[in-house]
Amino acid sequence: SVAANAAGYFSQNGGIQAIAANGPVSLQAHTDQLEILADKAVKVISVNDSVEIKASQKIVLQAGQSSITLDGGDITFACPGNFTVKGGQHVFDGGASAPAQLAQLPEGELPPDTLYLDHRYHDDQPLAGAEYVVTLADGTERKGKLDGQGRAVIQNVKAGVAKVSYGPMPGAFERVDKTPMPDYAALPSDAKLDSLFDKYFKSDESQNNPNSVA
Repeated sequence: SVAANAAGYFSQNGGIQAIAANGPVSLQAHTDQLEILADKAVKVISVNDSVEIKASQKIVLQAGQSSITLDGGDITFACPGNFTVKGGQHVFDGGASAPAQLAQLPEGELPPDTLYLDHRYHDDQPLAGAEYVVTLADGTERKGKLDGQGRAVIQNVKAGVAKVSYGPMPGAFERVDKTPMPDYAALPSDAKLDSLFDKYFKSDESQNNPNSVA
């Protein structure tokens, strides 16, 4: 769904999940801050790769009264108690630096009555020429085709939530990534479908049902 002003997702009792089985998940705030808040623990885990935390100006890590501050070319450790360093060797070489490589976000703001569509495959390939239908809050529809970059701009949109549906990209689809996929099956068997259902859906049902017994 697409909203000209604001959109929200709220769950009173159960949870909310966003799962991409074979592609990336992206959260972006183009012109304002992004917050992640939790009443309990927050975990960031990379199962098979690395975790990177970058900022153009400053990073502050704080727990209780102790903190580590990375500010420009300076690193500051602060704590009211003991500062302990454990290691087989302590090597202090000369200074070194490298600028943080940060992704560029789109600049500028769209007018409040404008929708911006950008439709891509998981590998960032645009769906050039794909047809779209936008159903506005008042029930009217806007139809058209995406440009060569998989984008479209719709103007004079009334406030409210809009829903967007896309058609296929014209022409034959060809895989860009030729990496072998031994588990892929164009026509999976009923047993395979049942196993996938048990894996992704029944586990969610048991988590959301407090009366379920494992």
